[in-house]
Amino acid sequence: MSIYTDKNYDDFCESPRAKRKRLAEPGKHIMNKGEAKVMRRLKNDTGLSEEEIRAIKKYRVMLSEAQTVGTKTKRSKIQKVRDEVMKFVCRELKLPKEHPAIDKAYREEWKRRSESWNGSFYTRNTPYKNQGE
Repeated sequence: MSIYTDKNYDDFCESPRAKRKRLAEPGKHIMNKGEAKVMRRLKNDTGLSEEEIRAIKKYRVMLSEAQTVGTKTKRSKIQKVRDEVMKFVCRELKLPKEHPAIDKAYREEWKRRSESWNGSFYTRNTPYKNQGE
């Protein structure tokens, strides 16, 4: 028995993100987060169903604009790492991030992490946003 010859490997569950669009009926529209939010607000305000809302041009334009905006990430990968290092340093020193001693400890922690076996991310990026980025 091998996973290459057995056809049972198709029975594993899939991630909801990939599954949602594939399981939808042909021709059925799957809304993104912004469009769904506008649709819920319109349903509550007007009391109409989804089909009735889509029949009115004014509401279609609103839904189209919400769809094109899409969902954007709040923080980049480097910003998440910077925030995580700052949180770690603040937790270790038990001081707020505005404290003067945090700056030095933050840089030392960044340097310590850059010298580790997986520190290439820390060596490629600066500890603060305004330094060379």
